[in-house]
Amino acid sequence: MSKTERISQNNIKAKAAQQSRQKQNNARKAEGSKKPGTDGGGKSKGAPAKILRYPLAMIDDSTDYLSIKIQDYKLKPSTALLDSTTDLETLEQNAEGKDVIKRSIVKGKELSAGKIFEGLVQQSNVQRGSQVNTTYNITLPIPNNITDSNSVSWGEDSLNPLQAAGMNAIQNVGAGANPLEQLGVAGNELLDMAGQAGPNEKKAIIAAISAFGVGANPEALISRATGQILNPNLELLFSGVNLRAFSFMFDFAPRSYDEGQMVKQIIRAFKKTMVPSSATGIFVKAPSVYQLMYMQGASQHPFLNSFKPCALVNMDINYTGSGTYATYRDGTPVHMQMQLTFKELNPVYGENYSDQQTNVGY
Repeated sequence: MSKTERISQNNIKAKAAQQSRQKQNNARKAEGSKKPGTDGGGKSKGAPAKILRYPLAMIDDSTDYLSIKIQDYKLKPSTALLDSTTDLETLEQNAEGKDVIKRSIVKGKELSAGKIFEGLVQQSNVQRGSQVNTTYNITLPIPNNITDSNSVSWGEDSLNPLQAAGMNAIQNVGAGANPLEQLGVAGNELLDMAGQAGPNEKKAIIAAISAFGVGANPEALISRATGQILNPNLELLFSGVNLRAFSFMFDFAPRSYDEGQMVKQIIRAFKKTMVPSSATGIFVKAPSVYQLMYMQGASQHPFLNSFKPCALVNMDINYTGSGTYATYRDGTPVHMQMQLTFKELNPVYGENYSDQQTNVGY
């Protein structure tokens, strides 16, 4: 090939490359002129919720991701405690006052101990908040550093012998005994113990009795008199359940105009649904609730933990994820970070675990 032919061929290649770059620039300009909010993740015809996802990549059977369904919060009212009543019925007699007319008239309601207990049982089984009307179905990549933490509350508690004696007296009063008699019995037992005890024990008992007479702290007087304290019988007792919280950090680096608009819709969806609404101006409606689920393809993840319905309690957006402000031509930041903190609406109980679960459970 001659030198002239080589120069001509190079010119043709350079011209083709220039035309290709011009087409890309024109396409980018056209994308920047589009109106946001209608390109991706729109509500499909007949679909119950808007489908939002990042990235805009295909999901197959081997893809792991986090599914977040945003649903309206609907309180599950429990009338179990309010219905803990029985009907009061009155029976009417005839003119002679002998035969009772077989007819009852409801005059009102009174509390029933049996129904109160039944109501408490029903109330404890109510899951606070139910989900209806899914408004958004958001798919996000599983973030780094995912954890779950389960905890319960235990607290120290003590019961010294004097308190135990008082509790025993109260229990006897509850069984129908005379309160003054029981206090007298407890006092006589303490005096008998003082007569049979050694010198130090005798001082301790007398100090304890004296403390009740002058309104002082019995343990303090015993310590002053003998240099000892009552055995506190200290132990750790279960005191309550806790609600779990989860925090996630998501990185957004849109690679196209469509992906940038999708990120905008995802951020907007979380912002809009996490806050309450005040349509009437008198009452404030609760925000939406969120059902999270780790997924693998179309099925629940076979290992990672499950979630109960959650509230979104905190949301932070960093529009300069790389530490430097930079945007595309349409204003979309090149790197963003979104941190979400969820808290479950209900505590986890042992009954929530079953042998049929394939993952680690809650």
